Amino acid sequence: MEECNQAYMDAMSVTCSPTMEPATLYEPVVSELASTDVTDPASNWMFNQQNNNGDVQAALGLGDLGSNTLAVVQDDDGNQQYVVVDTDGRVYPTCIQHGASGTACSPNYVCWNGATAGSASEQRSALLQAAERNNFQNAGCPTISSDDCSPLSGFYADDLAARGMGDDVFANLCVGGDGTLKYVTRDAYKSTCIGFGTNNARCPPEGSDARYFCPATNGGVGSFGWPAQFGNSVEAAYNAAGGSEAFDADMFTHPDCQAV
Repeated sequence: MEECNQAYMDAMSVTCSPTMEPATLYEPVVSELASTDVTDPASNWMFNQQNNNGDVQAALGLGDLGSNTLAVVQDDDGNQQYVVVDTDGRVYPTCIQHGASGTACSPNYVCWNGATAGSASEQRSALLQAAERNNFQNAGCPTISSDDCSPLSGFYADDLAARGMGDDVFANLCVGGDGTLKYVTRDAYKSTCIGFGTNNARCPPEGSDARYFCPATNGGVGSFGWPAQFGNSVEAAYNAAGGSEAFDADMFTHPDCQAV
């Protein structure tokens, strides 16, 4: 209790550690696709415009710039999307629609112009955006459940950048349906053990079984706090992971999470 009181005075934050087993920090994100699902591109020309582009190769780790390969798979409706295949044959969907420029955009995929698969430059822009995520999947993919991983509002980008976190870190932050701030890794959503909410509301919400660090207090109970307090907690987790010098995603967890 004394530690909690001191934390409130020093940083308006709750330092009573939540109880969380290490295994619960990771939510595996396993693609149902296999290398046997790879098929011929609907447009070889369009595919080659992406596959042979230096920026795309660098971003996705293709060819001489990495060990991954770019491919396409086709869904039951005949629509195709780009996928990244690693050396172990694991297939990572990008959620970016592939096809000739005039191909109607599927509601299940991301199209840069929102109406068609788009021109070569538009498909390239969408792929580069997808590459910002560690799992190569565009953050705006319609099939990503809001309960699993909703992108963190751009409102926080400048604040986290001022704390030393690059665009690559911000692009991989998202919020689960229970208010958990997560970090996207190649094969899982990893909990940072930090609660995210607005208006300094109670943290966790009354009746919720969510377990995470609450950045502040309000009326004697844990609260999500204001943006600066939330930023303080993310910075603490980032520093615990080594910061910009030696960032280790597995350690990107708030220090007051017992699972560390």
